[in-house]
Amino acid sequence: MFEIITKTITALGSLATFGAFIFLLRRDKNKQEQIDKINDLVSIFSTQNELIAQQVIILRDNLIMQNKDQKTLLKIHDLEAKRLKLRSKPDLQKSQTGISGSDGTLEIQLINKGETAIIEDIKYFTEDINFINIKNLPFKLQKGNFIKIKGTTKCKKHIKICEYEMDICFTDSIKNKYISRLKGKGKDVKIFEAKEFKDIN
Repeated sequence: MFEIITKTITALGSLATFGAFIFLLRRDKNKQEQIDKINDLVSIFSTQNELIAQQVIILRDNLIMQNKDQKTLLKIHDLEAKRLKLRSKPDLQKSQTGISGSDGTLEIQLINKGETAIIEDIKYFTEDINFINIKNLPFKLQKGNFIKIKGTTKCKKHIKICEYEMDICFTDSIKNKYISRLKGKGKDVKIFEAKEFKDIN
């Protein structure tokens, strides 16, 4: 029955959506089942109609408080905290790399495709390349903006075969800490998905 209601809500407009939700509350006498179903509806609404999702959240919270279900309340708070973290997470990706100039300068350009990142530090691990430290750390890297990292060889190897790694340490707008690991050889670079700082060994 709930699956049918959910599909109906998806197909109809906002008024019909909210009406179907009220119908669900009236038909279901078990508050715990109501709460579980509302949680499912919130997940659907959050991507389809933010305004309706907010209305559902208000009704859901009222039900929880009436039922004094502390376990469910904590679960919802945890889910909403995770949702906020995902919405706030930066996403550093490789934009382009190249070697330029007579001295063979390596240039690595990264783009932030996620939310705002505060670049706190960049740690370099290499015996081959002398990377130029980025000034004015920390600095804010907005969504869609770029960061350029440059380096030159400090050994007899050609820059094309020099190997290196680096950790880009940054925070999001709500102070979660992340590290993105970057590995490369010459202009061939791979950047790994950021890990939260507490998950780093």
